Amino acid sequence: MTIFDILNIEIIGNDLFKYVDSPYNLTLSCKRFYNISSRPTARAKWIIRKYGRAHALFHSIRLGPNFINIPLVKCILANNGILSRYFIQRLLMHFGKYDKKLIELKIEHNAGQIDEEKLKQKVKSPWASNLSIPVFTFLISEASSQLKIEELTAKGNDMELFHFLSAGPHVISDAPDILFRNMDNIKELIHKMKFIPFPPRPKKNDLPSIPEEYPPKDGYENSRQLNVIARAILICKDLVPMWIEIGYYQICEDVNDLVMQGATLILFPPSPTPNYAKPDATKVIERLDELINLGFNLTYSVIGDILQLFENRLTEVGDILFESILKIKTESYKDSIENFTNKVIEESIKPERNLKNSNLWSFLNQKLAYHINIMDFNKYFPKITDYEIQQMQQHLEKFQEKAFLKAIKSITNYNSTAASADSSNFANIRGSSNIFNSNQRNNITSLKLSSRFYNWVIREFKNESEIVSICFDDILKTRVSINQQLIANPNVDIPSDWKLCSFKNALNIWGIYCNNSVPFKPNHLQYLSQATHNDILSPFFKGFLPRLFQMSITFTQMTIDNSSAPIFNRETESSFPPTQQFNENNDSYIVIEKKRKFESSETDGQNGERYKWKNLLENLRDSSLFSNRALVTSSFKRNLEEFLGELNDSKFMTNQKLLPASKAQRTHFT
Repeated sequence: MTIFDILNIEIIGNDLFKYVDSPYNLTLSCKRFYNISSRPTARAKWIIRKYGRAHALFHSIRLGPNFINIPLVKCILANNGILSRYFIQRLLMHFGKYDKKLIELKIEHNAGQIDEEKLKQKVKSPWASNLSIPVFTFLISEASSQLKIEELTAKGNDMELFHFLSAGPHVISDAPDILFRNMDNIKELIHKMKFIPFPPRPKKNDLPSIPEEYPPKDGYENSRQLNVIARAILICKDLVPMWIEIGYYQICEDVNDLVMQGATLILFPPSPTPNYAKPDATKVIERLDELINLGFNLTYSVIGDILQLFENRLTEVGDILFESILKIKTESYKDSIENFTNKVIEESIKPERNLKNSNLWSFLNQKLAYHINIMDFNKYFPKITDYEIQQMQQHLEKFQEKAFLKAIKSITNYNSTAASADSSNFANIRGSSNIFNSNQRNNITSLKLSSRFYNWVIREFKNESEIVSICFDDILKTRVSINQQLIANPNVDIPSDWKLCSFKNALNIWGIYCNNSVPFKPNHLQYLSQATHNDILSPFFKGFLPRLFQMSITFTQMTIDNSSAPIFNRETESSFPPTQQFNENNDSYIVIEKKRKFESSETDGQNGERYKWKNLLENLRDSSLFSNRALVTSSFKRNLEEFLGELNDSKFMTNQKLLPASKAQRTHFT
């Protein structure tokens, strides 16, 4: 390597390093990059660019003693990093480690009298516990030099001070007068003491929400404290330029969601005063545009939060909110109505939202019907004629399904090619060996979307629709996965890492779809063939197949736990009796109570489907897969052999109503 190459690495590396989101892999690729990453100047530029001047010191401490040192702190401050009094106050709260031996002795001495887990959680190492004493003393000294000793007030709390100065304890109608009376003190707190809240806690959708404590051990600011900042901004928008003046450029980003939600709550208060007048769409747009011009952003995540905030008041304020937000997104953000609708639906069905009811989905479904005349129909149905466009009502349900279907596929990464049957074989049973291998049997597959949403889908759309079929795919796979997990761990009642309510909801939604006679698809055999419980096999062998072949139906509706989820039945619209004791090894969960006979008019399409299913099941029985215990369970084999025996003896086969087989329809197995 020439001297010029080395110089290029040095020059480019110094500039490149700060733009790398996670530089660890880069440092492993080249020794010179590793040396560059160890320099305080490079680290300071990286931390400031990634987290901003306002939060650079906090994140430097959070990254641990291997990252932060005195030269780094000096470089951060030299690059205009902000050292606030509030930062020092929080640092003093969490500096130092707990005495583990003392904690162990307390637990031993007070055995049975105190909550050990609660005590361990209380003494969990805080964000600044590993900070070295030299760095700590340097930060205190630097703060003392920037602020007068009497102004340092290390035992104070600037967040609480700001809370009172901004009229936090007072109702929103009285707050403006109090805040403006305290404006001089607020300006001094921001300009002189550099008051800046700590950054908000990153959202983790895969983890359950936990109660917030103050001061938080992880160092991030709690939502309650950030609400103090957001409320003050909504009262006085001039606070935003004040923070930007001192270098806190992330102010709008840090409290964006809270400010936008708070603005709509002020416009539509849950408990309005007697002289309250509901604003129209124009006033809502003016208020939100004012905040957008200030630097806040009406993202689709925020829109989802706002609609969820009003999920129980959509009949009252939903139309005004929706039309206002739609106009802002289409005019200010230049977004299309189609994209707006798709994104809002995506946000509404995300499982982490944990909606309390289905009001929001029904509301959006109605809005699709309302806006169907102004949306680009040809993008959804390229071959539709002008006459068909005029008959919008006839296509409304399909249009609504298409919008929700697109959102489901986007969130779940649904692969229609992999999930659907092979066109030549009708079902690719060979793929079953890869569905639940030995490693996957110990990893539970949970529902990709909420059971409440799946329940709403079966209520709103037809059983044969694609959206119901996709939902049923996920429900079936989850149900079989639960079955395998419980068989592998017979001593547990609930699969590991599952909460009782989630477990019950997964069983309930499976029962609801089966009770409403949602049709099985050929690709479902790859899951059914690995099931053992009658709760899974009975809907297929005693319900779906007999109904398809016009045989006596011996499947009875499954019991549902009414306490876990709302129940819908397409035929009776009634609730089901409480659930029985559930046991994966007990087939008594399904009881044969009555027999029903399926009656319908004959069509060539139905006969063709019957032939395909018969050919498929017989070839599966005669294939080598059938003798492989790892791929096909004994319970599935027994049910399949019993059904084929009943089918051959049935009146349907005697009358020979099946169509003749064609070579293209035959499925071959090896």
